[in-house]
Amino acid sequence: AAACGFLMQKLPIRSVFVRAFFAALIGGVIVIHLFGVPYLAFAARLTLENAFIAGSVFIPGDVLKAFLAALVAKSYFVSQAPRP
Repeated sequence: AAACGFLMQKLPIRSVFVRAFFAALIGGVIVIHLFGVPYLAFAARLTLENAFIAGSVFIPGDVLKAFLAALVAKSYFVSQAPRP
């Protein structure tokens, strides 16, 4: 969550949807898998390659969750925009 929030603030993209999608994708998928795959390899006594293959089944669902989170973020930002 901290990585997603940091990236949401720092990414130089004007579109809230695209910025939220990349923040969720990088912070929520890549960072989690960066730490999760080595731990899975250690805990399950797998090679890194086998742990990556085992964890890769979750990537399509994670990308879908990043997309849905971006939709929610866009809806929130639109609802909070000042009205004339």
